[in-house]
Amino acid sequence: MQVDANKTISLSPATHNRAFLAPARELLSVDEFMLSLMNYESQKTVDNLWMSADEEATAEYTIGHDLLKLGTPTEAKIAQMWATKNGSKLCDIETALVNGNGYAPLSFFAPEDGEFILAVEAMPEDVMLFLTYNEQIVWELTASPYPIDLTKGVTDGYGLRVIRTPKATTGFDETGADNQSVRKVIINDKLYIITPEGAIYDITGKNIK
Repeated sequence: MQVDANKTISLSPATHNRAFLAPARELLSVDEFMLSLMNYESQKTVDNLWMSADEEATAEYTIGHDLLKLGTPTEAKIAQMWATKNGSKLCDIETALVNGNGYAPLSFFAPEDGEFILAVEAMPEDVMLFLTYNEQIVWELTASPYPIDLTKGVTDGYGLRVIRTPKATTGFDETGADNQSVRKVIINDKLYIITPEGAIYDITGKNIK
C-alpha cells in the first residue's frame, strides 16, 4: 500500500470475488530449423526446407505458420524435398510439439539416381533434430550432415523428429580433449545415448542404429 501523505484509510470487502489463479504455464515452442539438400557431385544446394514446432500447432494447414511448396515438385528438373501436413506438400512446416517432441514426414524427389547431402544450415538452441526412416532414428542432423542416396522418382518413409532438450532431462558427458561428447536424450519417455560417431544406444546398451 502506498500513499502520498499521512492519512487514514478504511479497508472494506471487495465488491466482487476474484479467485487467486496459479501462474499461467508458458507454452513451449521451437524456432525454425533451416535444412538444405545438396547434390554431392556438383556440391550445389538444390533445395531448402524450414521446420518449427509449437504446442499450439495443429494438424491443419495454417496460413502464417505453414507454407505450400511452389509448383509441382515431382516435375522438377532438380532434386526436391518437402514435409507433409494433412496431405499438403510444404516447404515450411510448423509441427505440433508434444512432451517436447515434434515430428513431420519427409519426402524427396530426384529426376535421376544420385547422391545427396542433407544438412542443417541454421537451428535454435537447446534442440536436437533427428532424421528417421520408417519412424526409427537413423541420424542426428544437429550433429552432422547425412549422406543420402536417392533413386529416380519419389522417396517416402523418411521423417524429421525435433526434440527439445531441457537441462533437466539431457546431459553431456565429456569424452576427451577433443571436446566431443556423448549425448543423452529422452525420446517418448525412453533414454537413448548418442556417441560422437553418431551411433545410438538404448539404456540397456543395445545399438538401435
